[in-house]
Parts: sequence; C-alpha cells; structure tokens
Amino acid sequence: MAQQSRAINVHLGQELKSNWAEYCAKIGKTPGVAIKEAVELLLETSPHPPLEQQDPPIDSEPKTRIQALVTPSEKKAIAARARLTRLSQQEWIREAIKEHLQQTETFTSKNEQKLTHKRQPKRANEPDSPIENKLLMAMESLIERNRNFGSVTVEELSKEAGIARATFYLHFSDKAELVAKLMQHLTKDVVDSAGTWFEKSQNPAGNINIRSTVSGIFKTFKKHHAILEAITHTSKYDQNVARLHQQMMDQLCAQSRHAIYKNTGGKLPEGVSYDILADVLTRVIEMYCAEYISDYDDEQLERLIDTFSHICHQAIFSTAP
Repeated sequence: MAQQSRAINVHLGQELKSNWAEYCAKIGKTPGVAIKEAVELLLETSPHPPLEQQDPPIDSEPKTRIQALVTPSEKKAIAARARLTRLSQQEWIREAIKEHLQQTETFTSKNEQKLTHKRQPKRANEPDSPIENKLLMAMESLIERNRNFGSVTVEELSKEAGIARATFYLHFSDKAELVAKLMQHLTKDVVDSAGTWFEKSQNPAGNINIRSTVSGIFKTFKKHHAILEAITHTSKYDQNVARLHQQMMDQLCAQSRHAIYKNTGGKLPEGVSYDILADVLTRVIEMYCAEYISDYDDEQLERLIDTFSHICHQAIFSTAP
C-alpha cells in the first residue's frame, strides 16, 4: 500500500504569495512553516461549520504553487474541515492563510487593504477576535442603513465585513451563533456598567449616583444597539440566544435587587416588593432601549437619562404609599 503524501500543494496567486513571502521574511519563518502554524491555529480555534453547500471564494488572479508539510493527523483534519465547508483542501488552506494575514498586526504592505479593512482603534469590551469585530462592525453598518437584521443574509454580512462567506462558516454555523457569541461581550459590558447600580447612594440624597449608573446602562445599550436588535430578532426562533438573553437579564435584575435592598433595608411602602421593583425597573430600561435607543442623538439621550434617573429615584426612595 502506497504511503500517503504529507504534502499539500496550495496555489495562492502571485499577489497573495508575494504578500505571504514578505510577511514570513519579517517574522523569520519559511513560508511552509508559517502556513503549517496558520493551519494549526485555525484548526484549534474554529468551531465545526454547518453541513451545507458553500461557494468557493471568487478569485480570478493567477495562482502560483507553494508547498507545506503537515502531519497525517493534520492532513486528515484539513480534509474533514474542507469537506464540511464544501471547499477543496487547497481552497480551505487559502482561506486559512488569508485569515492569518488579517489577524496579524505586524503584516504590512501596499496591498494590505485588499486583504483587510482599515484597522480601527479597539473599543472597550469589543470582541477580541478580528473576525468577530469585523462582523460586529458590519452588523452596525447594515443596521444603521435601516437594514433589518432578520433579512440580512450571511453573504451580505460577509461582504460588508470584507471576508469570504467560507471564512464566516469557519467560525460560526449561522447568524444565531454569531449573535450568541457577541451577546457574551454585551453581557459583560452591561454588567460592568450596571453591576454597582445604586450601591453607592446610601440615602435619598444619592440622586447623582443613580444618574451616573443609569447613564452607564443607557450608553452601553446605545453603543450595542446593533446587537440588541439582532438579539430581539434572533431570540424569537433560537433557543440558545433566548437563553443567553434571559441569563443576561437575570444578572442585571439580581444586581438591582441587591442594590435596592442594601440602600433601603427592604423598607419600602407597604405592599411594595423590592425584588419586583428592581426587576420592573431593570426590564423596562432594557426593553425601552431595545426598541428606541438607536433613534436618540446625544442631546436626546441625556434627557432620557435624566428622566429615567428621576423615575428610579422616586420609585426607590419615595415614602408615598
């Protein structure tokens, strides 16, 4: 029985090969070794793609040959991933190389813009993965152009993000999985801004502190309005997204219950429950933001924050029955 070859020939195209060679020279590695490391990284970090037909990336540029040695188990894994995405092994490896170039901050050339979007400054609590960040910015851009997230296709989202559809499916099985991943970052951001809600205001004079925390909540929801819209649509049919959304709200409500009880000692007007009050205030803010926050400019947002701060202060500290 003939021994299975450990080599895979990959046709990159003259421009991509030149960019790859330039990058490899800068990091002091041979092209073959760098390809092997890029493939290993992608195999380690990528979830399994869906079992559905995928179109190979359209690229009319002439290809040139480059060769890399991989282990039998790596070659088997590459073949399995390529099969799942309905790409050839060569096409799958080309996507891995392109993605590795996109993720590497040290790669620079006059043709870099053809491979990546212009880099933007990192925002607080934004997704760490470059692919996730590109897709988040693409979502924001499409929604700001009045596109409904439910009608946006994976093809449109990938094109707006500047990635191949196959690259999207290397990371996510569908849009719902992308939303679930982005919601993890939203949850952390919201909990960070609302986790100490009311805790510093130890008496009714603490209105300024309430405004500060309410402001943090509203501005966080405003920043993530694209994810909020995606959650609203996706949670209607995806149980995992609905579950994660419920977990996020449970965390926020728990923080609010603790804060209200701590600052009132549970001494509210007769018949008023501090935990129900906390849940109502928290959910009203989230529901209002999900529906309307994207329409507010900066001046309107400040008035909205003032209004909800007043509502929260009166609801918590008023002694009226």
